[in-house]
Amino acid sequence: MDLKLLRRNAIVGFLVLVLATELAALTVRHDDLSSYFFALQDLPVLGLAIGLIWLLPRLEGLRRHLRPVTAALTARPGLTVALMAAAVALTGWIGSRVVFGGQPLSADEGMALFDAQIFRHGALIAPLAPGWRPFDFAMAPTFQIFLKSGAAWSSSYYPVNAMLHAAMDCVGLRAATGGVLAAASVALIHRLARRLWPETSTAGLVAVLLLASSSQLLVTSMTAYAMSAHLALNLLWLNLFLARGRLSQVLALATAAAATGLHQLVFHPLFAAPFVLQLWLDRRLGRAAFHTAGYLALALLWPHYWDLALGSAHLSRAHDAATVLDPAKIAWSQLESLGPHALQWQLENLCRAVSWQNPLTLALFLVGVPLALRSGGVERSLLAGLVLTLGLVTVIIPYQGHGWGYRYLHGLLGNVVLIAVRGASVVWPREAGPGPGRRALTVVTASALLCAAVLVPVRMWQAHGFSAPYVRAEAVITHAPADLVLVSSDGLAFGEDLVRNDPWLRNRPVVMSVMTLTPGLIERACGLGRVAIFDRTAGGAAGILPQPLADADSPAGRRFARLNQLQAAGRCGPILTRDPGRPAR
Repeated sequence: MDLKLLRRNAIVGFLVLVLATELAALTVRHDDLSSYFFALQDLPVLGLAIGLIWLLPRLEGLRRHLRPVTAALTARPGLTVALMAAAVALTGWIGSRVVFGGQPLSADEGMALFDAQIFRHGALIAPLAPGWRPFDFAMAPTFQIFLKSGAAWSSSYYPVNAMLHAAMDCVGLRAATGGVLAAASVALIHRLARRLWPETSTAGLVAVLLLASSSQLLVTSMTAYAMSAHLALNLLWLNLFLARGRLSQVLALATAAAATGLHQLVFHPLFAAPFVLQLWLDRRLGRAAFHTAGYLALALLWPHYWDLALGSAHLSRAHDAATVLDPAKIAWSQLESLGPHALQWQLENLCRAVSWQNPLTLALFLVGVPLALRSGGVERSLLAGLVLTLGLVTVIIPYQGHGWGYRYLHGLLGNVVLIAVRGASVVWPREAGPGPGRRALTVVTASALLCAAVLVPVRMWQAHGFSAPYVRAEAVITHAPADLVLVSSDGLAFGEDLVRNDPWLRNRPVVMSVMTLTPGLIERACGLGRVAIFDRTAGGAAGILPQPLADADSPAGRRFARLNQLQAAGRCGPILTRDPGRPAR
């Protein structure tokens, strides 16, 4: 394929997606975090990406200048992959501190670390002292399991992601968890590409460079999201699934057990389903039946994890009326989000997915899609996993909220990269045999270097700029000279995410959300020793984005109004303005 044709197709693809998103935004006019990210983060980077794609013919002309680099990459491919993986791991580890200040931004991350603390103490669920039980919902307002008696608490997510963080915390490397998982993904994508195109080492190196230069891979590895683990376990599963031998298939099913229990049940089965279906189509009935039965068993067994967790604390659903989140009920409730704004969300998500990758990945992916469809087998299954996942999240959870790139597709970045490698084999074919030739390595290397020099730093700067106000707010709350801090999130974007506590409430101050307290409990909380308030004034001082105030006649509005009355009467307060442990600027 002519490089100018590749460039034209990629740029047209970018522009069509952007224009469709702009049209949806103008038609629906639904303003939220998704549209904020699209306008202020993704559009500028899409412009840079189009510029990089425009330079594609020039990048191939750099072959003579990059010959020493590509020679070093190909001289010892195993060492190259090891060094790339180490660089990815180090980036994730250092970035968790430099970019995100060592703090979880979202409630998803906060509750994963909440569970990790519980697991480190050898428990599955943490008991809650009687005096704090009336305030349980206020002390962890998002993604928490609640008991009628209030006797214990944990997050509502499955445990494997938190267990991985707990295991790394045991050796003092909790912040490196995402980086290690991303590094494993880099090594595993190399192994898969070599398996699919064994005639050439170029395929594996192209796959490694495309994945390792993904801003989404790198920035997400700095967080506690389960998505880095989803990608690593999906790639491990596929390596085992494609291997011969019964032991490999048993290990693949064991990997599937971990992947389905990472945080939500549905993501890994959507990735794996096309490969298992292909076994039935190929009439490999024994292996097909083994994996099908295995996934059915996992779907039935994982929901009983909560019985195990409650039983470990001598509690039960039947006797304690546990409100355990049912995946089917959640999915049904999410259908309420369907509407015109769902189309806007999903287009914004796709812009986010595209703009957080190496731009060359999209260009080659577009070439690889029809080839994968015609090839069938593994390549078609890779594409089908993407379609299945994208279809489900469009219907069930079109709004992703926080996320660096499109995190619901993070576990399938390997699918995208491998299909892109397939496209590279057409753009830069080998003289004999399938797979991309050496010329592909020159352009992909140049593209990866440009991403490392420009796009990845820009994305890190954007992520830091968005998260820094919440890090400052966390410091203000943590260092407050009080026994209790009440977070009044009225007028604060994602103010509820600032409510974080130790599972055994050993932290001082204890933090509560006003949003979830009745007026009576607000008055009661104001009598629990020294109380301080973090409200929109304190949030604004920290730099948190404002949002519309609650309707005065709504339940939330009445709660916030009652707190304001108590504070004005001197019965609750003061309002925090800065971290007392640090000097004012």
